[in-house]
Amino acid sequence: MNNNEAPSELQSVRMRANIQERTGKSLGAWVNIARSLGTDHHKDIVAYLKTEGRMSHSYANLVAHEARKPDAVVETDPIEALFAGDKETLKPIYDAICKAIKTFGKDITFVPKKDCVSVHRKKQFAILQPSTAKRLDIGLHLKQIELTGNLELAGTWNGMLSHRVRIAKMADFDLHVKLWLEAAYDEAG
Repeated sequence: MNNNEAPSELQSVRMRANIQERTGKSLGAWVNIARSLGTDHHKDIVAYLKTEGRMSHSYANLVAHEARKPDAVVETDPIEALFAGDKETLKPIYDAICKAIKTFGKDITFVPKKDCVSVHRKKQFAILQPSTAKRLDIGLHLKQIELTGNLELAGTWNGMLSHRVRIAKMADFDLHVKLWLEAAYDEAG
């Protein structure tokens, strides 16, 4: 492949399959970033991706070619999709919960799914789910803990979790909830 020549079909298939693992972002996410640069110049897009995206020339070239296609599929951010429309008012609460969880340790992974965000240490210990337009539910894996305040058994809401906390406003995310999250984090280690 020459410097700015599009990758061959075989190369493109392999690179598309590996870009997430190699760069930490999907092809669609990189295309969105490239399109947001405000330039349509292949060379400028490649230079930016190599410098700021820290990717090889081959991957930067692939992204630049895709970004310049008018019909390229644009991937939406899964978190943005979760909090789109009437659930957007829950996003600040979600952000505050994530910020608190990140203080527990550096071994935490947030995994966006179709209807929630799964929170893992060595195993899943919580989920954050915008269940309605007015409520975000926190699902927890907790062993032998007394039900107090707004902590309830998960019951049929989610069979893989033991407890649930319903958060309708920022004030509902209080010290008790933070301590329950931290206990679930500790148990997952």
